[in-house]
This record gives sequence, C-alpha cells and structure tokens, in this order.
Amino acid sequence: MSSDPPSPDIATTIAQAYPALSRFFTGKVPTSEVHDLVQDTVTVFLEKDPSTMDHPRRFLFGIGRNKLLQHFALRRGEPFDSQKVSVRQLSTTIGSKLARRTTVLDALRELPLDQQMALELRYGEGLKLAEVAEAMEKSLAQAKRYLRDGVDTLRTQVGDAQPPEGAPDPVLERLSDEYKKS
Repeated sequence: MSSDPPSPDIATTIAQAYPALSRFFTGKVPTSEVHDLVQDTVTVFLEKDPSTMDHPRRFLFGIGRNKLLQHFALRRGEPFDSQKVSVRQLSTTIGSKLARRTTVLDALRELPLDQQMALELRYGEGLKLAEVAEAMEKSLAQAKRYLRDGVDTLRTQVGDAQPPEGAPDPVLERLSDEYKKS
C-alpha cells in the first residue's frame, strides 16, 4: 500500500461509511469481530485505485460483503451457500442458539445471508436498488428477488400483513429504525 494519504473524496467516503460498515457487520458477527472486519474492509478499499470506482460507497460495501463471506467460510471450514444459509445457522455459540426472535432485526438474522444483506443495504443504509445489486455483485433482477423474498419472509416471521397499496410498510419502517439503532 502506498504511503500517500487518501484523496479527500475517499477519506470522506470512509469517514461517512465507517459507522454504516460497523452496523452492517454488527448484526452478523460477534461484537469482538466487528472492528476487525471493518478495518479489513477499509484496508482493502484503500489499496484500490480510486479511478476504478464509479461509486466509492457502493464499492466499499461490496468489499464488506466479500470480507463477510470469507469470514464465515473460514469459520465454518467449508463452503456454504449465502443464498440459503442464515446468520443464525452460521452462529455456533449456545447463547446465539437460545436467543429468541423478538424484533425485526432478530427475524432478519433468520433470513438467508444474501437476503439479509440486501435488506440491510437497501432499507438500513439507503442504497438504491442498482447500488445494492452492484455491491452484492448480483444482477438487478437477483437483488430485487432477494428484497422481495426477504420482505415476504420478514412479514411472516413478525406476523404483519401486506400493507394496502401505497401505504407505508410497517415492517420496512421497523427494519430501518431498528437497524439504524443497532
């Protein structure tokens, strides 16, 4: 890595995204591992050529996603399918296995990891749909599918019905509020 300081745009992106990255990892790994994952993500980000990034924040979350998937693969010691395996299934502590689902965030952790990440990036971090797809290295259609399936499953898990057409979605409002408070 070069010893040159990051450009002002990159430095601003990191400063603004640092709390968001912490939130992104907090719902998925033990608190003791969050800081290391954020640092690893930022380190990889700083090693990249800024001229290759159209959208630095989206690029940073893409790195975060990849770091998270690598982290779980190393912990498990075997490959897993993030489209089917949830954070709860990846958790190995007795406390995490005994925890009860009481909030939307708890229900979110029951979703397959890709659905969880898509919902967090879209409704927790406010990324646009195209940004979610790019950060997750998925097609726009796949990102939409993760979001739709994830919201449907969350609704079932927390016992909320589909809101009327055009009405605010209480599940998404709760998700956004709880995620930002986490």
